[in-house]
Formats: sequence, structure tokens, C-alpha cells
Amino acid sequence: MCIASPTIEHPCRYGIDTPSYKELISANMSVEEVREYIDADSLKFLSINSLKESIGNDTNYSLVSFDGNYFIK
Repeated sequence: MCIASPTIEHPCRYGIDTPSYKELISANMSVEEVREYIDADSLKFLSINSLKESIGNDTNYSLVSFDGNYFIK
């Protein structure tokens, strides 16, 4: 299974209703553990760098759910 997103490991405090750390599977399990949990043959996520490249590295999108960087520019 290929996921077109990086793993979501952090809740967003900027208005998007994402769960707490406790409720985010990727905050509590490795990719391999998630793969086993969902009984998939394989599991891959898009890297944060690949996401940045696809949207343009010079943009100011919030990636907080992926990288946990709550810094406001």
C-alpha cells in the first residue's frame, strides 16, 4: 500500500481537527508496526522532502502534522 502523504505524527493546533498524539497511529507505531496492524503486504509513505518538492520548497504551507514544527513564520 502506498500512501500519498507523509506519516501524520503530530496533532495540528492551527484549526484542523486532528486527534491527540494518543489517537494518531503513526505517533505511536513505526511504519512496520502499522503495516502489521493493518495486515498489509507492504506500506510506504511519501517523504516530507518529496512532499515539499511537489508543492514547491519555497512555499509557506504548514507541515506541522508531519514534522511537528509549530514555528510560525
